[in-house]
Amino acid sequence: MIVDPAVFWLMLSGCALGGLVKGISGSGLPQIAVPLLALTTDAPTAIALVQIPSMAINIIQSRPRSQTPHALLPLWPIVTILFLSAIVGVGLLRVTPPAALFLIMAGLTFASAVFLVHRPDFALAPPLHLPIGIPAAAMAGICAGMSSLAGPILIPYLMSLRLPKDQFVATISLCYLSITIPTTVFMLYWGIVDGALFIQSGIGVVPALAGMWFGNWVRDRIDERMFRLFVLIMISASAIGLLAKALLGAGP
Repeated sequence: MIVDPAVFWLMLSGCALGGLVKGISGSGLPQIAVPLLALTTDAPTAIALVQIPSMAINIIQSRPRSQTPHALLPLWPIVTILFLSAIVGVGLLRVTPPAALFLIMAGLTFASAVFLVHRPDFALAPPLHLPIGIPAAAMAGICAGMSSLAGPILIPYLMSLRLPKDQFVATISLCYLSITIPTTVFMLYWGIVDGALFIQSGIGVVPALAGMWFGNWVRDRIDERMFRLFVLIMISASAIGLLAKALLGAGP
């Protein structure tokens, strides 16, 4: 399957912009690229076209720049649940009507933005990190398998842990990596999309990494308050795009 030239150029643009946002905030490639691609194609194709760039960028960002990888060990149960629940989400993608899928994605993203606006300083006590995190990860993984968007659930949870920005980026990148691998494998296994889409999506790795490196440069020059504000803006913009797609129709 060869994608339409307009879809191809949207993929490159979405990966570049998404990589920039991801470099700054730790999240953003699927949130930016999937709604953009969904304006001209169906949901499974849009999801497939961002998987390889997303995987590449998360491999790089999942190693903390200012700490050892051992700093991420307390959240391994979260990562495991994300991996398993993403498989369930891919299964649901096969039977969920496209318009309903985009409405679910938009609703979750708006809810995430509202929460961050009204509770910007919300923090979970350490004993609650896993009891809250495990069900949140299960829901995030299912949503990611269905739509490639775990951020609306993962971002408020991880921000409530009050992680320093570099550790936040490494942690959420590891979480996303645990989602993209099973999503890619099971979309192929169940024949949801043509495998050629993943090969074509590999071209998006270059603009995604270029955007990420510039985003990293920006992140090093902003404080924690601006970092959190940027994350909120990114989520809100994504929600508007998803809602527009749902209202205009989920077909190509």
